[in-house]
Amino acid sequence: MLPTLLLTLACRAPAGPPPIPDPAPALELSATLAEDMGGEGLGFVHASSANGRLVVMRRWAPGVTPSFGHHGEASPEPELVLLDLRAGAERVLDEIVDVSADRRHLLVLDEGRMWRVDAETGAWEGLDADTEDDGNACLPPRGASFWSSGRHLAVVEPDAQALSVRDLSSGQTRRFPAEGRVWRGGALPDGEGAWLMEVAGAKDWPVQNTSCACWWCNRFALSYGMYGWGGREWTLVAVDAQGARTPLESLPKGDATAWHGPSADGCALTPAAPEDERYGLAPGPWRWVCEG
Repeated sequence: MLPTLLLTLACRAPAGPPPIPDPAPALELSATLAEDMGGEGLGFVHASSANGRLVVMRRWAPGVTPSFGHHGEASPEPELVLLDLRAGAERVLDEIVDVSADRRHLLVLDEGRMWRVDAETGAWEGLDADTEDDGNACLPPRGASFWSSGRHLAVVEPDAQALSVRDLSSGQTRRFPAEGRVWRGGALPDGEGAWLMEVAGAKDWPVQNTSCACWWCNRFALSYGMYGWGGREWTLVAVDAQGARTPLESLPKGDATAWHGPSADGCALTPAAPEDERYGLAPGPWRWVCEG
C-alpha cells in the first residue's frame, strides 16, 4: 500500500524476539464462526485474516445514514473496530496500519501505540515504534509496516534514529541506523537490507499537499488533488546488511497485498444485504458464509 500512495503523489542486532510460533490449526469457519458480527449499522470491511478470526471494519451506529463531502469527508465519523471472532470480543481502534501478505498479521494503532496482532494465536504484541503523526492524512500512519511479501516487519525506533527489520519466521532482527531521522522505511525484497526515507534536522516531517481528506476517504470522494510536497525534504536510500548505502530513485517494488478477501477455506464475509452501488456500504450484521 505505501509504495502506491507515495508514488502517486548496518549491523545485526545481538538478539531478537523469539520466533513467531507455527500456525495453529485452521479455524472451522462453518462450525465456529457462523455467527452474526459487527452490529446492524452500515459499514465496510477494511481487512480480514485468512483464517477468518480477525475482521477490521468501519461502521456507523444502527439507523445512521452517513453523508460525505466533496473530498470524501464522512459525517458523522464511523467507528473503527477489530472483531476477534474466536474470542468473541471487539476492540475500538485508532487506526489500521497494514496487513501482512499472508493475512496472518495485522498492524494497528490503539491508544497511540503500535500493535502487531497475530490471527493464529490471538496475541497482541506492543511494538516500540515512533508513532509521531507526520500530518499526512492520506498516507498510512508511519512507525511500522510489513514488506517483502509480508515476511518482514519494519519498525521505526522510538527516537526515529534507526529502522529495525524483523524476520517473522525466524525472529531475527537487523537494525539500520539512519543519517538523520527515519521518516518511513521497510525491508528490501531480499529481506537482508532496508530502504529508508531520511530527513535532516529536528521535528518536522515531509507533508503532502493534497485535498484528499483521509487515506480511506477516497472511496467516497467526488474528486481530490495532489499538489506536491511541503515540509522537510527527504532522501531515499537502500542499506544492505553490512551498512553500505545506495541512493534510490524510487521505492522498491513490493508484492501487492490484499487486506481482505475470502478465507483460506473459501468462505466469504457477507453482509445482511448487498452493498450500495455508490459508496460500497452495506448493512450488518455480517457473517462468514461457507459453501458446502
